[in-house]
Amino acid sequence: MTLKEHLKNGIGINNFGHANNDMYMFIIPMILPLLKLEFNLSYVETGLILTAHIGVRSLFSYISGHLGDIYDKRIIISAGFLLTTIFLVGLIFVDNVIVLVIFLMLMAIGIATFHPLATALVGEIADPDYRGFHIGLFEATGSIGIILTTFIFGLLVGNWGWRYTVLLLSLPGIPLAWAYLKSKKEEIDTEVQAEISVDRFYILMFILGRGVRSIGNGAIFSFLPAFATDQLGISPGRASWLVTVMFLGNILGGPGSGWLSDKKNPLLIISISTLLAMPVVLGMTLSNSIWLVGLLCILLGVLNGGFFTPQNLWLTTVSTAATRGKVMGAAFLIDGISVTVAPTIYGWIADQIGMGGAFRWTLLPIGLSLIFFVKMYDLHRREQLEFRVGRAGY
Repeated sequence: MTLKEHLKNGIGINNFGHANNDMYMFIIPMILPLLKLEFNLSYVETGLILTAHIGVRSLFSYISGHLGDIYDKRIIISAGFLLTTIFLVGLIFVDNVIVLVIFLMLMAIGIATFHPLATALVGEIADPDYRGFHIGLFEATGSIGIILTTFIFGLLVGNWGWRYTVLLLSLPGIPLAWAYLKSKKEEIDTEVQAEISVDRFYILMFILGRGVRSIGNGAIFSFLPAFATDQLGISPGRASWLVTVMFLGNILGGPGSGWLSDKKNPLLIISISTLLAMPVVLGMTLSNSIWLVGLLCILLGVLNGGFFTPQNLWLTTVSTAATRGKVMGAAFLIDGISVTVAPTIYGWIADQIGMGGAFRWTLLPIGLSLIFFVKMYDLHRREQLEFRVGRAGY
């Protein structure tokens, strides 16, 4: 499919939108240390602001998903980009802590509209035979946006200051809002609205397993630079690059696992990626080599891509056009809760037994989620003939 065809049917717009939306998500953690200094905030106050921002974003992921099942998803995404851009630019002029917090919360609402609705759109628009690959490509573009944000921010903030840097990064939001508003609403083939009929209990069980795994993922992502500093004795600047390295792996893992999921049961791919993540994390805690840890970070990123892509594909196939936004919103809500509580839990564990020990304890939620996914795959495999309606091959 050519770039023109991608843009025409909406897949290209969603990919560009994902890169930009994840760029907006990661601007906040990067400017918070600067806002802390400028507004004379304590670490506790800074942490509470970030927690509140993530909490509002998580809650409105579900709300926007529900609204997307009622109204045109593209209009809601367009409004989200507009809202985010307005209040991100507004941060440049803020000189009051209360106004700062209000703007950050309104930004969170705008950011929250994208993931559940755009993920559902990609699954609905894509060719059913290549749906997993397109969802994987969509996941990869989010990682590209994050990497670009860290690169551009690190390159410019020293000379331009955070205000002009944020202004530059905010610019794509307006044309994207316009593009979504003007994009054609695609007709969805009723035969692919729900390829699999699954009891709601199994969907809830799956989302719970996803949330448990996200506790481990959230802890690793939050403390990876601190882990590298403590474990390997490298500078914080060099340690922060390991996060970028992990996202590079995610760029590879998303489309690759999506391609596999088009041929095999996505639940099998999820189970395998979760299982393989455990020795990778353990290997990171046992190594004193920056090169080996860096290689394992790339591999962990690949496996994370191998987790999120097939699970979004599976949620797409078990939901209907009337409920898909709500299902995706619930999944992102649980993700957000897990990512919010993980740093507190594992920060406390690190205070007790060290960062290396805390990383080893992330194997607990990863292992528990593996039990969920293996059980789901077993149920799915045994009951396949009863509720398989769409394409064969699982």
